[in-house]
Amino acid sequence: MEQIRLFPPTDLIDRAEEQEAILLAPAVDLKDWVIKNWLTIGGELHNPDHDHIAELIHDDENFLAFAWASSAFMAQNRMVLGQCDNVKR
Repeated sequence: MEQIRLFPPTDLIDRAEEQEAILLAPAVDLKDWVIKNWLTIGGELHNPDHDHIAELIHDDENFLAFAWASSAFMAQNRMVLGQCDNVKR
């Protein structure tokens, strides 16, 4: 199976230069892709180190969510392109 890399919506990136803040947009398609390719046994990028995440999603499908960002940001002198947070509800 050929991997198709997903990208943020072009209108989100196009508006990035007009804004001072980083814009966010839901990335439902990215969540589906991650589950299929990373978290499903037999997926092309499956990593058993992440099986605990698949178990948590099984218990609560809202456990994991993704958002596209209009640009990266700097933290501790490094460019951050992705981030994972544990957000308590």
